[in-house]
Amino acid sequence: MVERKRTWPSLELGALVAAIQEADLACFGDDSTASGSVTAQSSFEQQYSAWMAELAQSSGLVSLVTPAHRTLFRERDLACSAFLHHVLVFSRTARAKYADLLQQERNWQERWTRQVDLLKSNEPM
Repeated sequence: MVERKRTWPSLELGALVAAIQEADLACFGDDSTASGSVTAQSSFEQQYSAWMAELAQSSGLVSLVTPAHRTLFRERDLACSAFLHHVLVFSRTARAKYADLLQQERNWQERWTRQVDLLKSNEPM
């Protein structure tokens, strides 16, 4: 019997990195202008691209080609996609929720300041 083997592709890590960056942006805001020079960022981008290409090439899995293996890898990819989708939805929802909360706090602070100023202006000296 001839065994058919295949190198199954690794997970698409670019989507995972994008989801992590989205979550970081939701948690910490955008500080890309304060993080350093453009050349440092482009150097990081080059290193990142090289690392991702090497990782994708070296992390493929070798296994038999059977319906069970096909199903296993298909389900792996679907589970990873669903997880990434949930991470993105959660981070965007959390970012919107807390942006709204911060805006409400700013509005409250402005109203409070106006009320205090009004009381001070009506106060006899």
